[in-house]
Amino acid sequence: DNNNKINKKTAVVIKIDGVSYNMNNSNGEIFFKVPVKLSQGVHQITVISGDNGKYLDSRANTVLIRT
Repeated sequence: DNNNKINKKTAVVIKIDGVSYNMNNSNGEIFFKVPVKLSQGVHQITVISGDNGKYLDSRANTVLIRT
């Protein structure tokens, strides 16, 4: 939350139009490439970080517009 880095290993899920991509953070950063097969248009994005004993879970929603 609030653009702060997570300083503990945490499971992260990125959902694009309901399709989930699982990963872990590394040094507070998440590296993810958007699939190139994504069609043109508006796509719903949800980023979820899990509860890890130090931080509560967090969820952020946004959209990706591919032209």
